Amino acid sequence: MFVPLVKKYNNCQYPTWFSPSLAKTIKEKNKLHKRWKKFGNPRDFLEFAILHDRQHREQKKRFRIFIDNTENSINRSSKAFWTYVMSKSCRPGSQYPNQFTSEGATFTERQAVCSAFNSFFLSVFNDAPCNSTETIPSADCDSRLNVLSKIDTTEDMVLNVLTTLDKTKGPGYDRIPAILLSRCANNLSYPIYLIFRKSLRDCIFPSMWKKAHIIPIHKKGSVSDSKLSSHIYPCYNKIFEKIIYNI
Repeated sequence: MFVPLVKKYNNCQYPTWFSPSLAKTIKEKNKLHKRWKKFGNPRDFLEFAILHDRQHREQKKRFRIFIDNTENSINRSSKAFWTYVMSKSCRPGSQYPNQFTSEGATFTERQAVCSAFNSFFLSVFNDAPCNSTETIPSADCDSRLNVLSKIDTTEDMVLNVLTTLDKTKGPGYDRIPAILLSRCANNLSYPIYLIFRKSLRDCIFPSMWKKAHIIPIHKKGSVSDSKLSSHIYPCYNKIFEKIIYNI
């Protein structure tokens, strides 16, 4: 079981660039303001004024730092920018709309929405008819096996890719996040290397690693009628691709 090293601060009540200390200052300030309004104690008002001033100074500072960091890193990664954009809608952690319309029917239950998305995406990939005149060029299976079997990996190659994984990426269908593979790279590099070597020699890729999460993405128009999708595969796919590319 993987235990996070840092507790993630996530509250849609505040912007993403707020720090826990700033949020705490705001809560204490609001508490003092209510107390002063109720009892009229001058000392409560003085403490409220101090925290009010501290909040505005810290708030301007944190926002300025956030803008600078976002602008400097947007060429490398746009995640910070889009995290801020998504936070404005206060819908953290989910890309699924509250309702989805498909073929004249509107679905509101989460399971029904997911099933409707699944039915739509399945309808896009129709099987070719049996009487199709298109043919697939024949290939020499023996020559294919000979070529693939000559591609080999090493444990060092796997270890190098594991340590350079983007730790901010979420898990795929196997629910294994990139940060877990990266943190445990020294222990996982050898068994992963054995699986990759076996796959190359037998020309078989594990079926579990071919499965993906399909996430609906809203680009334009009505959110309830959004039908664009994004596929999130297990991290092992990216590791395997990088190794083959480097070879």
